[in-house]
Amino acid sequence: YAIQLDTITQIMYCAGSTNVNIPTSSAPYDANGYLNNISGLNGGSTPNPPYSAAVIYRINSAGNDLLDLTLYGPSSISSGQYVKAYSISLSQNRVFVGGFTTIDIPIPPSPAPTPFDGTRSNQDGFVAVFSKDLGTLEYATYLGSNGNETFGVTSIQALSDNGFVTGFTPDEALP
Repeated sequence: YAIQLDTITQIMYCAGSTNVNIPTSSAPYDANGYLNNISGLNGGSTPNPPYSAAVIYRINSAGNDLLDLTLYGPSSISSGQYVKAYSISLSQNRVFVGGFTTIDIPIPPSPAPTPFDGTRSNQDGFVAVFSKDLGTLEYATYLGSNGNETFGVTSIQALSDNGFVTGFTPDEALP
């Protein structure tokens, strides 16, 4: 769903969603991302699978070498549960990802910064921040109210390693 080029390293960062676990035990790339296996991602033959997890990956500028990959979501997922990444932005040392979720997502414990909103209500938007190598989840928060933010965070812009802006809300009750 989203692509961003690091203009310094010429590495392409991509974000989206998947309904399959991507094999990493025999992969010809460095699959040391934050999370490489989510129980319940078994694929499916329908064009709109009933579940998915976010996937974030890095490829070289020629598009022929997958450098790193990570899944983002809970340790287990089942029908009706979604984590989808719709937006991506880069700072000097971090990767900012925005999307929406219908299930609780990992939020790093202290000493990570306190989330803006640490509790999911129904379908909420989210922002997750990873290290540039996708190996560490640095920060995560929900963005939403007690309603359904079905599309979640569809646009995000990193301002620095510690700041971002995003715009969305279908609900006037957003805090």
